Parts: sequence; structure tokens; C-alpha cells
Amino acid sequence: MSAQDEEEITEEGERAIKSVAKGAGIVFIGVVFSRFAGYLYRVIVARHLGTEAYGIISLAMSLIGFALPICLLGLNHGIKRYASFYRGKDEYSKVKGTIFSSVKITTSASIIVSVSLFLLSDFFAFTVFKEPSASVIFKIFSLALFFRALASIFVSATDSFQEMKYRSLSHYIFKGITKLTTVLLFFYIGYELVGAAYAYLLSYVVAFGASLYFLRSKILPKIRDSVPVDNYEELLSYSWPLLFVSLMGSVLASTDRIMLGYFSTASDVGIYNAALPTAMLLGTALYSMRIIILPVFSDLLGKDKKKEMKQAYRTTTKWLFTTTLPLFVVLVLFAPQVLRLLFGADYTAGATALSILSLAYFSKVCLGISSPALKTMEKTKLILYGTAFAAFVNIVLNYFLIQKHGINGAALAYLISISLMYLLYTIWSHRYLKTNPFKLSLYKPIVATVVSTLITYFIFRRILSITTWMLPIAFLFFMGIYVLLFLVLGGIESEDLLILKAIEKKSGMRIKWLRNLIKKFI
Repeated sequence: MSAQDEEEITEEGERAIKSVAKGAGIVFIGVVFSRFAGYLYRVIVARHLGTEAYGIISLAMSLIGFALPICLLGLNHGIKRYASFYRGKDEYSKVKGTIFSSVKITTSASIIVSVSLFLLSDFFAFTVFKEPSASVIFKIFSLALFFRALASIFVSATDSFQEMKYRSLSHYIFKGITKLTTVLLFFYIGYELVGAAYAYLLSYVVAFGASLYFLRSKILPKIRDSVPVDNYEELLSYSWPLLFVSLMGSVLASTDRIMLGYFSTASDVGIYNAALPTAMLLGTALYSMRIIILPVFSDLLGKDKKKEMKQAYRTTTKWLFTTTLPLFVVLVLFAPQVLRLLFGADYTAGATALSILSLAYFSKVCLGISSPALKTMEKTKLILYGTAFAAFVNIVLNYFLIQKHGINGAALAYLISISLMYLLYTIWSHRYLKTNPFKLSLYKPIVATVVSTLITYFIFRRILSITTWMLPIAFLFFMGIYVLLFLVLGGIESEDLLILKAIEKKSGMRIKWLRNLIKKFI
């Protein structure tokens, strides 16, 4: 084991790890629910409307993805960075000014962008994608853009106080419930494609209302007596590079679908958009962890606790790798069965794309904490350079690969570009933090996964000839062996017990017996 692995965790480092564990636990519950609700929304729409109509909804989501960063101007990151930083210094007037300045700028930008997209809906539908029925869908989604942007700013403000339950409730749970219930209601009363779009709009209206309520009634009263000090210059100086980072990120996230819609058909977009969100499930843990880790990193840096920041960085990466690896293996080995089970036989043409995209998202998970590390150290221009390079590579590869290989070409373009981007992030974060994100102990989940995979694959593919409906049973069998082997190999380390203690404290559950059991494997 390396000297870094044996490095003693300080008291401040322990508090940081506990903060990450508690915050991530709360957010993880919300993110899991939101991802499940969002994914189920896609499954319902895809099965009910078919590949072509589902492709139109996917194109509308992609347009919103391009426009959202222009509304936010990077301020969703800036507000978390500076509100958290000034909280660490007890300068609450600047905390309040940071929040108010961000809301004012985002409101103005969102109105301009949403109205522009509404007016351009016919152009995109008739001229770019040659799908006339998409016009009204694009208009409805342009309205959703305004509410989505402001909801994002409101929850970023609550995040800066490390009150993650408000994000979970408004942005994940309430939004997810609304999206699911309304799409089912609209389909029931006969609103087909338009009903799916209205459900999307209403979900963000609810998220907007709930997040605004929590900000005004739960967060701002804590700094009621502080006189806000405008923070436009500092916020914009920090955030403008992140605007272009977000734009380039949108290129990475949406170019494949946009270019598929241009070079191919809406049906192909629909098939691809069954594989893509399935692979995105691998990023659930990373997404929840990155939300809380930026305020924690900023707080530690404000207290000049760089050593503890390194400890949180490496421990967080281990959690992500260990929890994501099993699902990654399942999606790669059983891609056709997964798509048939969830979306239906029409979508199994996306099996190869699912395997490629799963590899892309797993690489993102393994290297993903490097991004908030760079943001905390105010190296946002490096993030801009890396993202711009990856976006350029993505556009070029999509142009050539989609025309030759269709949806598989789009998936391959995404894999190459996203892997290059996060590799650059990791190299740069290593330069400034003087640490890498990986521990030698990561060999333990790898060994556990390989053995579990071989056993499961042999039994369910060679002996039982696994069918689509046996896949959940095979997954449970695989996870049981994986967890057992992981414990036997000593995959749980002493600092990992902090996670369980944090869950106990936050949830009120008594799981001392589980901690005692785990101690036997340390």
C-alpha cells in the first residue's frame, strides 16, 4: 500500500468526509428517485409513442440542453463557490449579495433566451430537422427552459449552505413525481406527443416553485440581518469561463443527437436515446457526489485545509468506482436484454451503442471528481480548454462516424471525446493538488467484479441460457457474490465507516450491527 493510502486522516479531514457522506447520501436518495422517474418517463414515452415521436422529444431535450448554459452563464457554479467560500469566512453580507446578484442576472438571461428559442421553433422544426410536428413541441420546451434555469440557481444557493435536502425535494422528488403523474394523465385523456411535452414543462414549473419557497423560507432567514453586497464582478469573472465550459459540455451531451437528427431520422434518434439514458444511470452516484463535494472543497480551501481536501478527493473517488463498477459490467454484457426489457424489441438495435456509451460513462465516473477539484482551485479556464478541445473532437468525429456507422458512430465519438476530456482534467488536478484520485486498494472491487462476472456469466449464459426476464435475477445473484467477495477481500477501510456513522446520524437509523460486522473484514 502506498504512503498516500496509509496517510492518517486528520480531524478536519474526518469532518469533511462525514460532510460529503451525509450530503451525498441525501442527494443520492433524491438523485436515484429523479433518475428513476426521469428514466421511467422516457420508457413510458418511448413505448407509448414509438421511436419517431420519442425521437422528437429527444431532439427537444437536446435543444434545451444547448440553450440552458446561456441562461445560467456559469452562475450555478459561481454561486456555490463564493457563497460557500464566504460562509467559511463568516462574511454573510457577501453571501447574500452573491445569491441576489446571481438571481438577477439569470432572470434576465433566461427571459431573452427562452423567447428567442420560442420564436425560432419553426425554423428548427421545418428547416433543420424537417419534422413539422416538432414545432409545437419545441415551443413548449422553450417555456420550460425559463423555469429550469431559475430553479437551478435557487437550488445552487441552498447547496452553498450544504442543505442538500432542499435540492432533493424540489429538484428531484417533486419534479420527478410531477413528470410521471402528468405524463400518465395526459396520455390517459388522449394528449399524445403534446402531452409528453406538457408533462416536461409542468415538472420544471413545480421545481421552480418549490426551490424558490425553500430559498426564501429556509435559507435567506439565516442571513436576514445581513445587508447584501453586490458581487457581480467577482461572480462573472469566475463564472464566464464556466459558461463556455457548459456550452461545450452541451455540445458533448447533445451533438450526437442533433447530428443524428440531421444526418439520419427521428427514429434513429429515438433508438439512440434509449441507449444513452440507460448508460447515464452509471453517473447517478457521481452526479450526487459532485453536487456536495464542491461546497465541501471550497469550505476546506477557505480554511487552508488542502491536505484534507486531498483526502476527501481520493476517498470519494473510491466510493464512486466501487459502487459503479458492477452496474457497468452488467450493461456491457447484457445490453440487448436490458434494452428489450425496458424499452421493447424495437430498441435492441441500440445494444452496441449502449455498451460503448457505458464505457464512456464509467470512465467519466472514475475521473469525474477532478472537475470540482479544479473549480475549487479557480482553474476554470483549464476546464474551458479541456471541454472545448473535447467538444471540437466530438463534432469532428460525429460528422464522419455518424454517416458511416449511424448510432454506433455517435456513441464511439462520445466515448473518445469524453475520455480525453476527463483525462486532461485529472492530469491538471494532479499538477495542482499533487495527488492522484486512485488508491491501490481499488484492486479489491476489480477482483470481486471479475470473479462475480465469471460465475454469473457461466451460470446464466452457459447453463441457464438467460432470457430477458431472468436478467433481474441474474443481477441480484451477481451483486450478492460481488458484495460478499468485496467484504472478504477487505474492501472496506477504516475511513469508510464514517459513511455509515453519517447515515446513522442523518437518518436516525441504528445500524451499529452493520458497522460491527464490517469491522470484522477490515
